[in-house]
Amino acid sequence: MEQSATFRTRIAASMLVCGFLFAGCTLAPDRSESIEKKSSFAPLVYDSPASGILRDGKALPDAQDSMIVLSGGKYLQGDVAGGSLFGATPVREVHVGSFSIGMYEVTCGQFAAVMQWALDNEKVIVTADKIIRTSVGDSQDLCMLKSSPSNYYYSALDFDESAGSFVVDRGRESFPVEIVSWHGAMAYAAFKNAMEGFEKAVDISTWRINFSKNGYRLPTEAEWEYAARGGLSGKKYPNGNTLVAGEDAQNSGIEPAAVGSHKPNGYGIHDMVGNTWEWCWDWFAEKEYDGRIRDGIGESVTNPSGPVSGAERVIRGGGWYDATSTCRVDFRSKAVPSALEEAFGIRLAFGAVNADVSVTTVRPLAR
Repeated sequence: MEQSATFRTRIAASMLVCGFLFAGCTLAPDRSESIEKKSSFAPLVYDSPASGILRDGKALPDAQDSMIVLSGGKYLQGDVAGGSLFGATPVREVHVGSFSIGMYEVTCGQFAAVMQWALDNEKVIVTADKIIRTSVGDSQDLCMLKSSPSNYYYSALDFDESAGSFVVDRGRESFPVEIVSWHGAMAYAAFKNAMEGFEKAVDISTWRINFSKNGYRLPTEAEWEYAARGGLSGKKYPNGNTLVAGEDAQNSGIEPAAVGSHKPNGYGIHDMVGNTWEWCWDWFAEKEYDGRIRDGIGESVTNPSGPVSGAERVIRGGGWYDATSTCRVDFRSKAVPSALEEAFGIRLAFGAVNADVSVTTVRPLAR
């Protein structure tokens, strides 16, 4: 599997371009007067079924498997704070329906458990090059393991051939899984749905999401940014206009951190920026936000899910090695779906898309 070893270089280049553009302009004014500055949302935790303690006939997971239920609403998507970010203008008003999103990024321990289920059920194989690959349909590489000869990155996840099981380096079970492709993120969601008895929201035979199904899936780019902003409008980062590396997020460092090591945003979600990049469902389009402009704001859209086709998928949030300027909630990046890159990880969404954006209450998802 050929890797794109220039991802960090491409990110640095894009930031350099943004810097040149920014040097000749002033900060954009706050165009969010019509959007609430801070929502009154009070997050609820939705526990997904997994092995563990039973409640009402359903098993509960450890805390890392918790989901945050978001009631949906409207916000300004894009470069509201200014900075001439690539592909993030014009700012547009977006309405998203209710959905849930992971409180944390998917950990090595969680990923290993689901892939073990998939291996035991003959849905994946481990190749001689130590890559997890789907065994049926459109076979795709999902994740690179520690002992792969092609892996010049560090991975905490490996495969014990004698035991026939996935293993995680001691002490790294709660660290975010890395070197996962978009296909790997989609497959993880699909296998988790099958493993836990949820609806088939992800079909890896076609690599598509059925947004009418109640199950795990990848978030849309619009859902991701809505969750990342944490109820704040017009800010650069999840908790305001400043981000202190190593304190507010795991970035500009030499390795990732255990999930939940830094303070959450206003919705109670941890590590939306830094630690690992997070795959979204959408195909990337530089002019995705283009549309009719009124009073400086792009046309309003509801539950957008990106172009119908493309060459690269959207990836958001910045990684543990990235500069603070890359870890903005509105910073957009992209990668081919097969990319197996350092600091490429997963955060799951859950639930059917609800077009009713007038929802004002917050409730657990029906089970």
